[in-house]
Amino acid sequence: MLDEQVKAIFRSVLEERFDDVEIVSVDIEPGFDHDGDPILNVRVIFDGKRKVVDGHKVASFWRHLRSRLDQEGRTDVPFPVISYIAKSEWKNAGATAH
Repeated sequence: MLDEQVKAIFRSVLEERFDDVEIVSVDIEPGFDHDGDPILNVRVIFDGKRKVVDGHKVASFWRHLRSRLDQEGRTDVPFPVISYIAKSEWKNAGATAH
């Protein structure tokens, strides 16, 4: 199970980096990649005027997250596989963001 400190770091860095959209929810679940290595499956539901997030921010997010995790001494956190989903698209898929 993922601890609350790691979840809080993810949320904090997301809110700092994506300050032009509202982060509705962040769901993080441990998993494994096709080689059996540990990963984190991360689903970020956002609400904003645009249905897409800034590609530059998406591309650089891992670098900013890794830096913050290192500062907090959390070098044990697996690589995240992140999906960014607009709240409107999430609702259209039949789910509800929380």
